[in-house]
Amino acid sequence: MALAYGALVLWNLGYADRSGNRSDLSLELAERVGGPVTRAQAWGMRSILHLTRGESVELSYWVDKTLAVSIDSNIAYWRAVSSTLSGVAAGPEPGSGRRIARLEESMEDYLRSARVSACPISASTSPDLRLAAGEQAKALDALRIGEEHIEATGEGFAESELFRFKGRVLMAGGSPDPGAATVAYDRAVSSARAPERQAARAARLHTAGGAPGADRRAAHGAGGCRRAVRVVHDRFGAA
Repeated sequence: MALAYGALVLWNLGYADRSGNRSDLSLELAERVGGPVTRAQAWGMRSILHLTRGESVELSYWVDKTLAVSIDSNIAYWRAVSSTLSGVAAGPEPGSGRRIARLEESMEDYLRSARVSACPISASTSPDLRLAAGEQAKALDALRIGEEHIEATGEGFAESELFRFKGRVLMAGGSPDPGAATVAYDRAVSSARAPERQAARAARLHTAGGAPGADRRAAHGAGGCRRAVRVVHDRFGAA
């Protein structure tokens, strides 16, 4: 299953074509020679790849396949992961209280499975629903769980994505906070850039693209937009 996991690494490093090829090969081998656990791993990692790419239709398809085989074969870890991702794949809807509750229950199952290496990315799922429901404070509380895990363990796998999303949450609602959002975006860029944080070109560009939104809100005068573009150039080009 090195191919399936390697595909996600290649995507994070900015090698989109190579990532897709590795993932396709992992799926082919899992179908041809793998058992239920191997298929769940290959399909589950394909789901996560589509999650990082923002491809909702493909995410739903592979999440459903992973969940089905995990339930049929009692594969606890991938059942918990795919249950969590199914809440994300359904998309945020205002007032989705029951879906939030189910998603957080799935996250608890995930953490109980003793696989905490992606705790921050799981902590970035329910905030999306919280934000759509107009619950900005609760979204920030959920993100704080991931932040605390990062501080306690030093894990950097999903740090950039978590702080990028935190920046978006801080700019939402009736009282956006451009200053705090810019700090969050800066943290996201620096964590994606640092080698010890699994530096990723794709993550840096994705994150830097969100920062000008906060910078424009904080800027004054006609130079605001030019400054916002310069921020992206400096942050990404200097890496």
